Amino acid sequence: MQILVGCKTNEQRIFYILYANKEKFEVKELQRAIKTNAYASILGNKDYMSEIFAKDIGRVCRVY
Repeated sequence: MQILVGCKTNEQRIFYILYANKEKFEVKELQRAIKTNAYASILGNKDYMSEIFAKDIGRVCRVY
């Protein structure tokens, strides 16, 4: 539920689902990651995020 409420885009939702799963986050850790915008920090420049996801989303989804 935190992901649905705390994220503005589907890209962010996918990122936090995969990130929380990989890191085995508890709810408070996930809340902190969303609040501190780990999405932007980890992926870098916001201008290129859509391109990165468009290019790699198939590979990422196959992994999980």
